[in-house]
Amino acid sequence: MKLGDRIRELREESGLTQGHLAGSATVSQGYLSQLE
Repeated sequence: MKLGDRIRELREESGLTQGHLAGSATVSQGYLSQLE
């Protein structure tokens, strides 16, 4: 499993959108999207 897959899995289990997680992590939603 790649890092991006794990990030997405944990984010979805937590019920977070990319926008919410990106805001909490102080990264852009676009960057998070690229990671996933």
